[in-house]
Amino acid sequence: MKLNKRVASVLATSIVFTGQLSCLYAKTYSPTNYAVLALASVEVTSTTPGAIGVDKAAPQFNSAWTEEKDGKTYLMISLNDPSGVNYVQVGGKYATLVSGDAVSGTYKCEMTSSGTYTISFQDKLGNFGSTSYKVTVKDKTSPTVDVWQTTKNSKYYLVIRASDNGKITKVTVDGTRITFNESGDTREYEVTKAGEYTVVVTDDAGNETTKNYKVSINANKPTLKVSKEYKDKKWYLIIKGEPTNSNKLSTLTVNSTKVTIASRGEEVTYEVSKSGTYKVVLQDDLNMESTESIYVDVNEIIDKEKPTLVLSQSKTANGAVIIITAKDNNQITELVVNGKVVSIAAGGGTVNYPVIQTGNYLVSVKDRAGNKEEKSIYIAIENKVQQVVKFKLNDRNWTKNGALQSPMDTPPAVIGQRTYLPLRQTAYALGINENQITWDSKNKEATIIDGSDVIKVKLNSNIMTVGSQTILMDGTAVSQNNRILLPVSQIAKAFKSKGVTVDWDNNKKEATITRTN
Repeated sequence: MKLNKRVASVLATSIVFTGQLSCLYAKTYSPTNYAVLALASVEVTSTTPGAIGVDKAAPQFNSAWTEEKDGKTYLMISLNDPSGVNYVQVGGKYATLVSGDAVSGTYKCEMTSSGTYTISFQDKLGNFGSTSYKVTVKDKTSPTVDVWQTTKNSKYYLVIRASDNGKITKVTVDGTRITFNESGDTREYEVTKAGEYTVVVTDDAGNETTKNYKVSINANKPTLKVSKEYKDKKWYLIIKGEPTNSNKLSTLTVNSTKVTIASRGEEVTYEVSKSGTYKVVLQDDLNMESTESIYVDVNEIIDKEKPTLVLSQSKTANGAVIIITAKDNNQITELVVNGKVVSIAAGGGTVNYPVIQTGNYLVSVKDRAGNKEEKSIYIAIENKVQQVVKFKLNDRNWTKNGALQSPMDTPPAVIGQRTYLPLRQTAYALGINENQITWDSKNKEATIIDGSDVIKVKLNSNIMTVGSQTILMDGTAVSQNNRILLPVSQIAKAFKSKGVTVDWDNNKKEATITRTN
């Protein structure tokens, strides 16, 4: 390579030359290295001090700012340098050139947390510079939330556990705000009904987490039974509903129509006028529900013929019997005499109903279709007083028709402010033989056969049976001197077949038992 002109001088800070040159190679000194400069052909007309200078300045920092994009936060940095920027770091992390070039450009670096960061940069000649910048990264992390249920002291609770990388500012259950520790907490929220509850937790950056939880309270649904019945030429739904445990019934609907039902349950009759399927829904106060569907054809042909009923009477030693003969072309479901249900075969037949009092007796019979027939009969019974027995309190002596009798082994007594009579002695006085009275020591039960009636009395029980009838006494059978005693008021019930009445004279402390049959 040939120089057209001699280089006048080469200095550390500049190259000075004159004249025309086609190419010049020169070495210049920089603080870190030697660089070979290739100078293109130029026209130099005079000595030019400082024509080529050595770059000793760090890149120029212009500005920094943050940008949000696609849910991320970026730190943007603007720099320029004549020799070109070699790299830019933010907190030790390299930034990327996104616009411009190395001489003048903009760099970006993704930021994941807030803080004051050191921005360092270097140009291609090794010049280094730095500055600092405070970055605020918006929190985009929603709170962590867990929800479950628990039971304490027969009460039900939602348990809510929540935490966040910031602060928790609000917690609501179905819109109701509850107290919560801002640094995270576990709290219980009492619930009284089954169903879905919505829990919303919000942090200080506005991030929300929503949890829906379905609470199950008392998995036992209310009891529901639905049947249909044709009665009085109409169709009805017979709905039986009862709550479970200590719950209460709240709503009963038939095909979405609300029907009244007692909170503790009952049998409800619901008239239907159209054929179709009827959906019955029973719900309790904890929103537990039971459902049943039933089809009703209101045009179904139903038996409309009444049962036949024939009444007659016959005298007996103790009064009379009503002879009831009932028949039906289908099935008899009910026989009633003066309001008392009497057993009869479904296919009908004859029933003898004993009576001991004069009066009118109303007899009704009903078949499965609800057809009903009623008749009445008058019974006249001649009552004759056969004997009068008198017992005195705490006195073993007693009289029968005015005559003194052999002393009793156990006298009448006052027990618990009630006057009691010995059962066995009373039976003797009314003409019942000793062999008709038995004692079951194992079951602690006395049995007395009184004509067609069998009387059973159990020690320490307030229940007495006379034939097929169960009588709830107003006092319990007690034992004294190995004898069973009954309250005076219950003697007449025990020996009703004998037409027994009992009177108590409180002044004389005397019980009078009158037998008429």
